[in-house]
Amino acid sequence: MEEEMMTWRWGEMRMWRLLAKYGGRRATVGVDDGMVVMLIWRGTKCLEKNNTWELTTLPQGKIAIGGKLVLKIKHKADGNIESYKARLVAKRLNQKAGIEYNETFAPVARMVTLRTLLAVSIQHDWIIEKLDINNAFLHEDLNEEVYMQVPQGYSHQFPPNTVCKLKKSLYGLKQTNKQWFEKLTTFLKSLGYKQSYVDTSLFTFKTAKTSISLLVYVDDILIAGNDKSLIESLKTSLDAKFSIKDLGPIHYYLGIEFLRNTDRLALTQRKYALDLVTYAGLLDVKPSVTPLDPNKKLIPNNGNLLPDPSFYRALVGKLLYLTITRPNLSFAAQALSQFLQQPRTTHMKALLKVIIYIKLSIRQGLLFPTQNTLHLTAYCDSDWVSFPFTKRSVTEAEYRALADSTCEVTWIQCLLEEFQINVPTPIPIMCDNASFIAFASNLVHHARSKHIEIDCHFVRDKVKAWQILPQYISTKNQLDDILTKGLSRPLHYNCLTKLGMCNPYTLPTCEGDDKTGVK
Repeated sequence: MEEEMMTWRWGEMRMWRLLAKYGGRRATVGVDDGMVVMLIWRGTKCLEKNNTWELTTLPQGKIAIGGKLVLKIKHKADGNIESYKARLVAKRLNQKAGIEYNETFAPVARMVTLRTLLAVSIQHDWIIEKLDINNAFLHEDLNEEVYMQVPQGYSHQFPPNTVCKLKKSLYGLKQTNKQWFEKLTTFLKSLGYKQSYVDTSLFTFKTAKTSISLLVYVDDILIAGNDKSLIESLKTSLDAKFSIKDLGPIHYYLGIEFLRNTDRLALTQRKYALDLVTYAGLLDVKPSVTPLDPNKKLIPNNGNLLPDPSFYRALVGKLLYLTITRPNLSFAAQALSQFLQQPRTTHMKALLKVIIYIKLSIRQGLLFPTQNTLHLTAYCDSDWVSFPFTKRSVTEAEYRALADSTCEVTWIQCLLEEFQINVPTPIPIMCDNASFIAFASNLVHHARSKHIEIDCHFVRDKVKAWQILPQYISTKNQLDDILTKGLSRPLHYNCLTKLGMCNPYTLPTCEGDDKTGVK
């Protein structure tokens, strides 16, 4: 193998090396020429072994799409390099709809599903492991007729007008995600796993004493269950079919760090948060104690337009992903995302304040203790006053929020049933507005509520069927305030504690070590 690689290196790699250095790259930091040679050689051998294409002459009237080399560095939770990857990626911009691709949608796991599965797993002391599918997108046969230009470094060996007719899916094609997910779904069903109707990225295998759940996010798969032998059997089957990388007990998944011991599971996006602060250039700035100033309202036309809104949009996008484990940032993220079209200086200032707050709480995350009993409670609130440019009736706004909450708890109730957990009814929904609780619980028709859409009134049906129960809660105990408005420091940190948020590295006997150097 080494002799073959060396021969290939000095023959074909001169053009590939130039391409790797100057074109189509995503990341080449820390990669020398020799490593680039090895990476591309491995990737090319994988494509050849997989019989991804056949060489042919481009038919008349057809257009061959291009391809490019993408180099990527994959990092661990502590920031160290985990692996290097080199991929040949098709340039899909020239693909024609209905000819070179049809349907393209493929689902990915919802983050609510992930958090729910983890809460159930830690409560029942389930095994939680992770695996990765090697070259996932290269397994499925391609149904459409697609031609690609011969990769650079090889084109000089063949006559002009020679192209690659793709026989298998390739990274970059528009239909690749869908075809991979369909192939994986078909295989899992053949093993006896049931695809959830609640979240189609969730697959379960259940017997009287056994429960195994798979959560699929493209080629990253999380497995949770109470039967080690069945989990190992599943891994063996997946490896025989697709070739997998068994990563064992979960420590890092989708940019989320998992810290587990016998009595708790903590989720934190420490590395992602640190990367966000670094990207914003705010590592040396004095931190803020709250995300948003409760006394300053964000409005559309206040301040000067930003000359280039791309940086603002990138920061907001990163902030939105951080809310997976940081619900205390949800209000700030959704408030700032309303100004993506025409962000102004005041909006950028507010955004930078949020990121400065993140600097103070780099390690913060969600905590799932094992001592808790599993019960479902919702908190419902709305605060149109925070947005003076869209003022509406408070009762109407909170009634609509109750309708949204009812939809969500109904969905979560169905999700928990996938894990063989029956949720006691009625499900309490805590509200701090007595008037709209009465409005939801009684079949009254008031002149001021005639305009409320009829779909909101299904709440009354749920109340009557004893499925939900709106209950009054004092405003000072309303957890949803942190999701609907900017709070003062005491109120903000009071809500953090009640939400189960903390710095997991301050807890005793917690796995993992903090090497960021940031407090």
